[in-house]
Amino acid sequence: MEREVAVEEGHADKEATQEEEEDNLSGLMRAVRDPALGFEVRDRSYHLKTYPACFVGSEAVDWLVQNWGARSREEAVQLGQRLRAEGVFEHVKDITKPFLDGYYFYRFTEKKKVVIVGGGFAGSKVAKKLQAAFDVTLVDSKDHFVCLISLPSCVCDTAHLSKVTSRHSTYLHCKVVVDEVIGLRKHESAVVLKKGGLLPYDYLVLCTGSRYRLPVTSNEHILVVDPLVPAALQTYYEPLQKATSVTVIGGGPVGIEIAGEIAHYFPEKRLNIIYSGKKMLERCCKGAHSSVKNYFKAFPNVRIYADQKVVDTDQDCLVTDKGDRIPTDVAYCGVGFVPNTDFMKANFAELLTPKGHIKVNEHLQTVDYPNIFALGDIADINEEKLAQNAEKHADVVAKNIRAMESTCPFAAMYSYTPGTRVLIISLGPKRAMLVRGDRVYIEGSLASKVKYLVEFRIMRGL
Repeated sequence: MEREVAVEEGHADKEATQEEEEDNLSGLMRAVRDPALGFEVRDRSYHLKTYPACFVGSEAVDWLVQNWGARSREEAVQLGQRLRAEGVFEHVKDITKPFLDGYYFYRFTEKKKVVIVGGGFAGSKVAKKLQAAFDVTLVDSKDHFVCLISLPSCVCDTAHLSKVTSRHSTYLHCKVVVDEVIGLRKHESAVVLKKGGLLPYDYLVLCTGSRYRLPVTSNEHILVVDPLVPAALQTYYEPLQKATSVTVIGGGPVGIEIAGEIAHYFPEKRLNIIYSGKKMLERCCKGAHSSVKNYFKAFPNVRIYADQKVVDTDQDCLVTDKGDRIPTDVAYCGVGFVPNTDFMKANFAELLTPKGHIKVNEHLQTVDYPNIFALGDIADINEEKLAQNAEKHADVVAKNIRAMESTCPFAAMYSYTPGTRVLIISLGPKRAMLVRGDRVYIEGSLASKVKYLVEFRIMRGL
């Protein structure tokens, strides 16, 4: 176990170093283009010919030494070569010419348009990584990022919502369009916005996430809540407080985390947990099955309904396929993930699997459309749909778009390899489990603190 943890930490340190280097490069890309503080861009003349809007190589080297901390002119030239390889600028006459310290003219290239649809874990990260070198537009149905893995902890503590949301405008330096994409135009290479208008793109990054397919809807007696909608958690917190019987539909990580919070904060309420599997956390290891079972045993008002599905409502009861009628005032649904890909059906139906996921290759490019990428929950990859996987997808896609625009002949495309990730499943606000593969590595209050640290890292890293 210690060796495995050490390997994980080694990978994390390496990834952190790479991210720091990428952030520094992105910062440099923004800085050199700054009209007031960056490279001096103006019309230049040589041999009676005028070259508009360009800068001089030697002056750029001066700037890199004086303003970016290059320790020598040679190091500044290396930085300039990196910027050129990333497609930030090119020689005014010969685009194959390298960056040199001398009276050579270079001009900034026109930024390619990258449209990113979805502002979750994947979309926000791709936007941050590409916004310096590309003309990035993020399209999201909301104006803020939500740390979805933290929403179960907000069911009974709605004040925590403010700590796990952040406006896109506070951490991004690109255009943000608050709207929904309802379609794609194949021949125009553009996305269609619900409020009207088109957004053309050179590269399209799709990370629209997923939603729950609610098995039943609210009636006059029962409120059915989608826990992935922060506003719903706030709206229905008062009904939750007043409820005498609460039901959680779903025995996976999200359902178990919500149930754990309710059992802790409202032990006096009847809490029903309904799931279609034989065990809670069925896809996890035996140790996780035992831990979650023992946790809920400590609460006498918790009732378990295994191997059942909710199929209907009848007055103030949920009805299962086994005929059980379960009294319910408020129900939280954590089952039936559906990828948000309806906007693909009109013109790109051939890219969708029967379940609605988007077919991708090892570079996360869609089949037959190399400038369109799909990542996160909507990508047709055989793995758990986790936030950490979405972030790794984002790393690969950002690198690949850069590689596709690079003038370096050795720029290679990156491949994504699915792997077994560490799951952190909370059981109320003070307990959690760290699960990886067939083992529970840490359990109890320490694991709970680790989850809060992960949340802190995500929000601070925006």
